[in-house]
Amino acid sequence: MKKGSESEMMYEAVTLPIDREAASAIQSYIDWLNSQGGRGEELGASTMDLRGADLSGIPMRYLHFIQTDLRDCVFSGCDFSKSELTAAVLNGSKFVEANFHKADLSECEAREADFTRASFVGAKFYRAELVGSSFKEAHLNAAWMHGTDLRGSDLSGAWFGPGEPSGTTVFKEAKVLGCRVAGAGGWVKGTIDIGSEKEPRIISGPELSEWFQDNGAPDVKITGGA
Repeated sequence: MKKGSESEMMYEAVTLPIDREAASAIQSYIDWLNSQGGRGEELGASTMDLRGADLSGIPMRYLHFIQTDLRDCVFSGCDFSKSELTAAVLNGSKFVEANFHKADLSECEAREADFTRASFVGAKFYRAELVGSSFKEAHLNAAWMHGTDLRGSDLSGAWFGPGEPSGTTVFKEAKVLGCRVAGAGGWVKGTIDIGSEKEPRIISGPELSEWFQDNGAPDVKITGGA
């Protein structure tokens, strides 16, 4: 959470992590932010246990959260630009209106997480598990979803980016069974798996366009390539 005027840039945790070591590291990082590096220290959060934290609005840019436990946390409005969350566990956490510009979420586990209105411009989701999560009105411009598990997730009103190559969302065998996309728009390329675990069914091109139309997203356009 940010307090005071824009020039003051004072940050404060709503709730620190339950784990004492993690709580100390987060407080030290906040002190570092508030003093512009005069005290405290930068955050190295890989493999930490941050469960239970509410760090809404606190900058998280260029940080490493590799294999970090982020379950049941609140990071609403946080900026994770170019941060690495590879193999992190984000189950049940809230990232409403967070920014993941060019962040790496490869092989992360984010089941039942809330990414409503979050921005994932240029983000990477290689084999990420996003089952049952909300991406309502999220921006996925140029996001890369290779083998990503989106089954049961909600992408209603999501924006897949403009039509140029640098903005199109790329799917490659992303699992979408039970995924909701009504009202989504923008440009997509690649392939999705609309089948079950036992009977996968990969579609692309005209079939992919028809799938979006049948699921209430006629404004989603399909472009070539994989």
